[in-house]
Amino acid sequence: LCGDVDNKSLDCFGAALLVVIGMNILGFNSSCLTLSEDHAYESHLVVEDDTNNGDNKKKIAKQTTSELQTPGRRERATCEVAVPGNTKAAQAKRGREISYTFEYLKRDNITPETSWLYMAKNPVLCNNPGMVMAALVSNLNCDIDKQKSGSDNNGKPPVVSKPLYKMKRDMLWTLHDAGYMEQFPFALMELGECEEHCGSQKGMEWVDVSGLLMSDNNDATTLVLRNEKLFLDAISVSRTMYDDSQVYPYLYAGHYHKDAGRDDMSQEYRLVESLRLYAEASRVASVYRYDTKDCLQLMKHMTTVASLI
Repeated sequence: LCGDVDNKSLDCFGAALLVVIGMNILGFNSSCLTLSEDHAYESHLVVEDDTNNGDNKKKIAKQTTSELQTPGRRERATCEVAVPGNTKAAQAKRGREISYTFEYLKRDNITPETSWLYMAKNPVLCNNPGMVMAALVSNLNCDIDKQKSGSDNNGKPPVVSKPLYKMKRDMLWTLHDAGYMEQFPFALMELGECEEHCGSQKGMEWVDVSGLLMSDNNDATTLVLRNEKLFLDAISVSRTMYDDSQVYPYLYAGHYHKDAGRDDMSQEYRLVESLRLYAEASRVASVYRYDTKDCLQLMKHMTTVASLI
């Protein structure tokens, strides 16, 4: 979700966020920012109208709290609002239910339930102001010049803003301690990455993570830096709350161990752990069906992992 504002246009996250803000201003209180690993869209509650007899029952979007208390079966509907491009296919997607866009484009091999872009219908619902703020802060891109990072800079570290990383880190710790990131793997990962680039005393504290490890002996105390625990928390939340449908928590944790094992020879065992985590990421990715237009970002990450290995 880390994006840029180019040529005075909003990225996917910004467009979805503004739509949700507008919907709430208009009184649609159930409208909320909805996030997958690489996409943002709007979702809202609808109530099936029990007063309409027959098989074709109406689904009505409810606005106020009193309206949402009306009888009827509730479900969450989606609206695709952040589709770039001026092609006929892109225009046909905007303002539509996600399932409709798959039907319109006649993608028989892929549905919202099997799509990585929509996290197999297990998205993160930012249903309170704290989670929206966590999403907003996590989306801050601390790169100073994207043209001087990664492979564009002969493999040298990217040029980043340390003051912006520090501000982002401190704001995320405030949201973390307030409990707004307990259901938000992406925010936990971004806080962990902030600690890697701009460490704090809090991130360097040793904490017990025995309950988070997949081990037969969880009674034994296992101490790690709190920075590492953030990545383990992200994996745990993805497993328990989102049906283990996220690839990025394993990739972030794998990159953390890869960097630690490379920078300190006494930590070389971490390279083995990074390979295990990359394998876990591949396992999660393998359960989805793919369309080339929906998984470009994931392909980039997997290509990076392949080159690292």
